[in-house]
Amino acid sequence: MSATGYQTETPALRGHDWFHLVMGLVIGITPWLKGFAGGPAAKWIAIITALVVAALAVVALLRSLEWTQWGLAAAGVWTFVLPFILGLPPAAGNFKTLLIAGGLLLGSSLWKIYRMRNPE
Repeated sequence: MSATGYQTETPALRGHDWFHLVMGLVIGITPWLKGFAGGPAAKWIAIITALVVAALAVVALLRSLEWTQWGLAAAGVWTFVLPFILGLPPAAGNFKTLLIAGGLLLGSSLWKIYRMRNPE
């Protein structure tokens, strides 16, 4: 990796950024899923989180910068713990969706960071 933080992308690494964009969309649609719980505050938090994830994913698609992946990893942690912070019931549709999306987002962004630092 160069001193500026830029990394030559492979198609496989670029796929991670598209996946992150899809995860942003998934998080964004959770307020309209059947069984959504948490009220208006939870709805807006999910929408804002989705916008942050999507924005970071778009920046990562335009320029491969490690900080975007760290931001996505942090958003993954936030998304994963969000159902607990909001006190959502485990039976709520958005509880499981946010847990899964957060875990996938965290894992995918950490994997991309690893691959950026250790190219083959």
